[in-house]
Amino acid sequence: MKLPAGFLRFTFRMAVISLFCIGASTALLKTGTLKLPGIFVFGPVLLFFLLGQTLHYFFLRALAGRPQQFINAFMGGQALKMFVHLMVLVLVSFSFPDKAVHFILMYAVYYLAFTIAEVIGIGSVSSLQNEAGQ
Repeated sequence: MKLPAGFLRFTFRMAVISLFCIGASTALLKTGTLKLPGIFVFGPVLLFFLLGQTLHYFFLRALAGRPQQFINAFMGGQALKMFVHLMVLVLVSFSFPDKAVHFILMYAVYYLAFTIAEVIGIGSVSSLQNEAGQ
């Protein structure tokens, strides 16, 4: 099975962002600024990476088809992603209220970083396809 164009570049970009988030979080944990157990810090990075990779793969496959198909896939994927992230935030906040503030702030930073990378990834592939005349 052939991977869609731009998928490996996106995977590399997401891996770099993941490593940056892990490094920054580790530094904040060591200084005591971030007061969370490791699973609360590193688990979300894995979730963002895997969910981002999966959705990006389907977005790229939809981009090869009709424009309406891509729009539907993108909007549905974004809604699914937001729902999953909202459920994680709600579950952690209600299950561990003493850790909720730190977790929500950290999660928001992760969400912003990964969403920017995903939009740039889709935009770069879309512009490359437009230049190639597809």
